[in-house]
Amino acid sequence: MKKMKGVVPMESSYASYEDHRARLRHQSLLQDREELLMETNDTRRKLEIVKQKKVDIVF
Repeated sequence: MKKMKGVVPMESSYASYEDHRARLRHQSLLQDREELLMETNDTRRKLEIVKQKKVDIVF
């Protein structure tokens, strides 16, 4: 079989596409994780404030 210049084999192109897709998915999941962590921390802070207010009211 004669090699042709500038032609990318189909398998290589597909693997590259899948690799790119996996990287994008990973990046998206990391971003989602960061957002969830920030939301969780905000909610924890708010809960602590409410708990402290409750303690202040009782005493």
